Amino acid sequence: MTEREYRFITLDEVERNLTVMVSDFFRDYPDPVPDYQYLDGDRGRGKLESALAQPRQSFGGQYLYHGLYEKAAALWCYLTLNHPRSSTATNGWG
Repeated sequence: MTEREYRFITLDEVERNLTVMVSDFFRDYPDPVPDYQYLDGDRGRGKLESALAQPRQSFGGQYLYHGLYEKAAALWCYLTLNHPRSSTATNGWG
């Protein structure tokens, strides 16, 4: 039985989507939305990249997480464990 082909979300897509969502949420805020900030700079970016990579892990040509729900659970778990967002940003964007 062959595995289904999946399209995985990229780091650029996550950053772009978060920026759009925050801009929409703070539509009436007088200042521009601050730049995306990672907790611990490049280390935080690495944490997000690591979390995004978890659902696509494979061994011997087979995904370690089978099916959409397992992949979503792995992503959610590693995003929670490796939370990459800064808690020091202002305007509720952190």
